[in-house]
Amino acid sequence: MPLGPARPEPWPSTVEEALALPASWHVNERFLRALASGPDPEHNALMVQSYIAFLWNSFSTARWANTFLWKCVAAVALVGLARRLITPASIRQLPRPLRRAHTSFVKHYSLAPLAGSTALAARPVLSKSSWSAWTTVQVPLRPQAVLVAAYVVANIVVVFSGYDIPIPNGFYSEKDGHLAPFIRHASDRTGVLALGSTPLVFLLAARNSPITWTAGVDFGSLQLFHRWIARVTYANAAMHVLGYSYIHLEAHDWSVWALVERKYLVLGWLAFIGGWVLCFGAVRRVRQRAYEFFLIMHIIAAIMWLVGAFFHVFLLGARGASHLQPCYLALALWGFDRGARRALVLWYNTGLGRAVRRTRRPTASSREPVAAEGLLLGGSTDFVRLRIQPKSPWSSSRGGPGSFVYVSCFSAGHRLWESHPFSIAWPLGVPEHLDDDLDDDSGPSTPSSCASGSMQGKSTRLDTLSLAAGRARVDAPVALPRSDPFDEQASPEGFELLVKRYSGFTQSLVDSLSLPLSAIPSSADDEPLVLAEPDDDVALPEPSRRRAPLRIVVEGPYGAANSSHPCATARQALFVAGGTGVAMVTSQLADLGLKVLQQSGETVCERVTVVWSVRESNTVALLVPYLYRLYRLFYASPSFRQRRLDSTRRDPHLPSSFVHLHIYVTSTSSCPSPPLASLDSLDLPSSFLRLIVHDDGRRPDIGAHVDALAPQDEDDPDELLVVSCGPAALCDATREAVRSRLGRWEACRLMHSEEAVVW
Repeated sequence: MPLGPARPEPWPSTVEEALALPASWHVNERFLRALASGPDPEHNALMVQSYIAFLWNSFSTARWANTFLWKCVAAVALVGLARRLITPASIRQLPRPLRRAHTSFVKHYSLAPLAGSTALAARPVLSKSSWSAWTTVQVPLRPQAVLVAAYVVANIVVVFSGYDIPIPNGFYSEKDGHLAPFIRHASDRTGVLALGSTPLVFLLAARNSPITWTAGVDFGSLQLFHRWIARVTYANAAMHVLGYSYIHLEAHDWSVWALVERKYLVLGWLAFIGGWVLCFGAVRRVRQRAYEFFLIMHIIAAIMWLVGAFFHVFLLGARGASHLQPCYLALALWGFDRGARRALVLWYNTGLGRAVRRTRRPTASSREPVAAEGLLLGGSTDFVRLRIQPKSPWSSSRGGPGSFVYVSCFSAGHRLWESHPFSIAWPLGVPEHLDDDLDDDSGPSTPSSCASGSMQGKSTRLDTLSLAAGRARVDAPVALPRSDPFDEQASPEGFELLVKRYSGFTQSLVDSLSLPLSAIPSSADDEPLVLAEPDDDVALPEPSRRRAPLRIVVEGPYGAANSSHPCATARQALFVAGGTGVAMVTSQLADLGLKVLQQSGETVCERVTVVWSVRESNTVALLVPYLYRLYRLFYASPSFRQRRLDSTRRDPHLPSSFVHLHIYVTSTSSCPSPPLASLDSLDLPSSFLRLIVHDDGRRPDIGAHVDALAPQDEDDPDELLVVSCGPAALCDATREAVRSRLGRWEACRLMHSEEAVVW
């Protein structure tokens, strides 16, 4: 494939030769014949040559670059798809020299930042200035940097090189020199390049992006590519505007009114202003300080860009007809994404008119399926668990580890356009009442509510899991723990999110669900709070208890259907989480528990180590309900229970505990910590959980945890999967800890996966 469009040699000099060019040249026959209609044959030939050279310099090269860009996007997607098919197990079958080469590639390229040791945490450019917070940049990983640099360099080459202007020229006089032709052709090229990359900008910003489906590119990488391609697109548009502004001002004696004398110029300015708003609003500091403002202005500015660019070209008539295809494609991609999002909302939600729920205390006999539940833990208003029950549960291939949803809460204090992403902490499809089923030795229990009602007669994945739980028998040496007083039995038709109050939407959501400490259940006999129907008129006996009307709408789930390195494929797993990043841990372990229950207790994973870093000690109560749930889930498999949890019959060659939980409280306080003290009362057996709490204020040493679990030599058959989720600095530290140890251990045995909290 030639590196550029083919240039005709020599330039066509007759109308017939010019019309014989490929259709991609978009030769305007009417305009061409008008140019060649003069009485002088030599002048006619010069005008034909000048016109064809004008098309080649202004448009052909830029169109070729746009086509080549989309071919590169397709190639990257295919490479990503092929990479997903290459598993660590297949790499272990390669000869040792190839495995070492793969390890070096991963260490020095795949996991290496472009410079330094951080790739997610923002770095200030002006570190000693008061503007340091406004000059932060994100240094990408080397694979991302290579793709971005290749695109930027290619764009510069296309804009500033490859011009061949014949002299003499019928379009330019000698007094114009070389600058005027260059300004005109460069302005045309940059305009065509900006239009050609616009669909890619919308594609990378889409929540339902085909690139995610095929290549498995994570959300953070898509956003990085989206921002950089958008910056280059706007830079091209700015050069287009500056060039044509100079041309119009010079032609009209530098009258400013010449810039807005025609409608297509006004619409071009509309698109230019929209692009400026997009670039300014995308500054990291603006997104952090005023996300709602960023969101609204981003949507408005995107409409300004798309509408302005479309009509700017459309009003050019025949001259712009060949440049409308990128606008149609961008509109189609945006419409598809918006339509798919609305379809997901309508499919998985109960409807806006019936989604209102209120807080009440139900009777034991009148509990009905609820749409959502907010439960405040530990007497703090900083964290809540939000339980959501969609109208139609999604399939088992969706909502797996690493998935996230967008939540909108249409109630007082919330605005219609607000939508916030949350990682799924507890998935759909986990059988309910596992402990009740285990106490019943008579046989299989009745399938859960997800398999009844409208789904009767249909065999589902949940039916199989419920029957497997029902066939389990309780053995005397192991006892089930009591339910946590703050927890309600999880519903198989609902999933849960962890919400941390920051500002804006999350603060308003937590405030809507916040209750005083006296309203929190203090014992297992107290019934938890659920959300009631709006027509339920239930008196609230406590004056401190208040209604919290909610209208929750969920969009999603998004993200990869399955993690690139699910913990079920490695013998050991190390999860590093910070704050609400523990949602990744609970979802991964719940997914592993479902696989164990479905596969009759068979699992490759022998040990799971969790390192959880929290700022405040009262946050640890957030994890207590999930520990009980996970134990009941793993306990429901008779084979796993006998092999791992029964101290009298368990395999002595396996680790003493299945889950090793390290909790690091990074803030020190002289006051006693009831949440930490409550962890000591956990009545989970040591064969399932070993708990270590570090409340001395120090941060976790990720490298020490990796060293304790990683394979000891090249011939060691053990594998270790390290997964991180949480703040950018924590994910960077985890990645660097793994990368620095590659070489001593092969990349197919010491694996890394990242679920960074980057929005």
